[in-house]
Amino acid sequence: MVKKNRNYFLYLNYIFFSTINIFSSYQVILLNSKFNITISLISTLLLIDQAIKFIFEIPTGFLSDKYGRKKSSITGNMMILIGNFFLFGGQLPFVIIYFILKSLGTTFVSGSFESMVVDGIDKDNIKKLNSSVRLVFFVGVAISMILGGFIINIVSIKTIILFDIIFLIVSSLLIVLAEDENANNSNNKIIKIHVIIKQITSSKVLLNILVFDFITAFSFVAVEDFYSAFLNSRGVSTGMIGIIISLQLIVSAFLGYLYLRKKRLLHDSKVFQVSSVLLVIATMLIYFDFVPLLLIPILYLVSDISFSILGPIKYELFQNNITSEYRSTILSLRSLLIAGGGSLSFLIISIFSQYQPIEVIMPMLLFITLIVYIIVNIKLRKSFIK
Repeated sequence: MVKKNRNYFLYLNYIFFSTINIFSSYQVILLNSKFNITISLISTLLLIDQAIKFIFEIPTGFLSDKYGRKKSSITGNMMILIGNFFLFGGQLPFVIIYFILKSLGTTFVSGSFESMVVDGIDKDNIKKLNSSVRLVFFVGVAISMILGGFIINIVSIKTIILFDIIFLIVSSLLIVLAEDENANNSNNKIIKIHVIIKQITSSKVLLNILVFDFITAFSFVAVEDFYSAFLNSRGVSTGMIGIIISLQLIVSAFLGYLYLRKKRLLHDSKVFQVSSVLLVIATMLIYFDFVPLLLIPILYLVSDISFSILGPIKYELFQNNITSEYRSTILSLRSLLIAGGGSLSFLIISIFSQYQPIEVIMPMLLFITLIVYIIVNIKLRKSFIK
């Protein structure tokens, strides 16, 4: 029990410290203003980021299940750490190397540390884990947004990078302190890909949630990456952007956490249906000209709250349908699909942003997401635990 609680504690702290990253929080603005990279080229860099994740998620998930999840997590975090040092170069080639190492490192970490924690807790606590992770994650992002919003125009880019590196070192140490209870059995484990594929294709729940995650990434990865730049283009200062986004994230995560801790008024399937549709509609409204600037943060807050509520419900349903033996590989497949959805959206934005503004492109992506959400909701309506 001590080891299980320790991993749980270390994982929450890892999420917090690894999330405090000013460069990632303002990367579109920083790449544009400090590195003089155009929006179209930034979209291409983000496409490369997602494409690398798409290519390597399954192989790295396989290696994690085969050779040890702690080893995989440490390897990935070290790649991300080394990648940040290349940003000191200040030129486009170094930025490209940064994106390559960060993306590849993320594929090693994603699912590995999480699997160590999930394997050590009861199924009843999986939803609690996800809601806690989201709360800690959003607090970390909020700190980055507030701090970054006030200093990115005051301090040098090298100071920002150094700040991020310090927190990456702390997060790496937290992984080192974690324990992989399955490490001794990893080298003898035989991972059969066709068994994993059969498990997924034979499960309506896994299939539909993977589709849901893909189409979510198709629109919302771009929404999140361009949101600060979008507010900035509407005349909002970076300091105010930090305050706005941090408040949105903290409030939404806290309300979502409280909702899932209390007795729910509706069945999970109803909550999932309502919150998923509300998520898309609230986000879509942001991009219409008739919506006043003051209403945009409120709409984004509504979408954040919706996602904070539906995320843990979806996560619990997904995790409870995965066998422990192949958990990292299936989580890597999920990350692969998310990367694929993000890659597709950035490819579309990279091409069409030369002809149409983001305000036109994003509602189109979100409308496609809404249609798929409705279809998935219909297929999953009887799959939630009563």
